[in-house]
Amino acid sequence: MKNGDISQKIKDKAKLLCSKVETFSVVIDLWVKFQKNWMELEPVFNSEDIKQQLKTESTQFEIKNKWWMDHMKNANDNKKLFKHVEQAAEYKKMFTEGNTVLDNIKKKIDA
Repeated sequence: MKNGDISQKIKDKAKLLCSKVETFSVVIDLWVKFQKNWMELEPVFNSEDIKQQLKTESTQFEIKNKWWMDHMKNANDNKKLFKHVEQAAEYKKMFTEGNTVLDNIKKKIDA
């Protein structure tokens, strides 16, 4: 095998890894935003009065709350970063959707 072939394979692997790490960096930002929103909303939806007043939003929050708890358990159980890097695109989609839902709930509460 030629040195050029080996060099190109290493460059290709490095580019792929860099792309995954960049995506994971975005995921971490989305994760932090979700956690911040969740921390603001979680005490609100512990109130039975609020649950009755905002039934739709309460249901939406409960769905995202369950997903969040499952996600955090999975992250705690699987502490190897590269396992999560491999799933970065999926996490990005899930956190983007979750942040949209929580942002909409916050808007409804603030209205």
